[in-house]
Amino acid sequence: MLQPINDISEYKRLKDSLRDRFENERTGDQDQFREQTKILQPLINTQKQTTKAIKDSQDSSSTAISNALLPVVRELERRSQVDSLMEQPFYREELPAIAQASPDIVKVDVDGILNQTDLENLEDMDLELPSSVFKNKTVEETL
Repeated sequence: MLQPINDISEYKRLKDSLRDRFENERTGDQDQFREQTKILQPLINTQKQTTKAIKDSQDSSSTAISNALLPVVRELERRSQVDSLMEQPFYREELPAIAQASPDIVKVDVDGILNQTDLENLEDMDLELPSSVFKNKTVEETL
């Protein structure tokens, strides 16, 4: 039950008491949050380090994939240029005589342009050598 306040000093005392109690509750939550942050700081730091490591790993793996596929892409581009040359009318005239003489006359050593790092990168990504890809006719699946 509420009782009327007769004196202004009593009102001021009650008002200050309520304000202090609510301030303590509010700052108490902040203090509790700070305490929890201090306790959980090792977990927070570990999570940040793990996130950074994963990001760095993704960046380096995408670079490795790019480095490994670069020789294959260059060879495919070169071959597409050769195919476009074959479509030229002046080139087509000489082609039947060469093709009839020996179908295996044009041999390209696709693996010869790869160095040891390229071979290791292809192996790490479980990709076949370019010569195997062309031999097995799995270019589209590999790309």
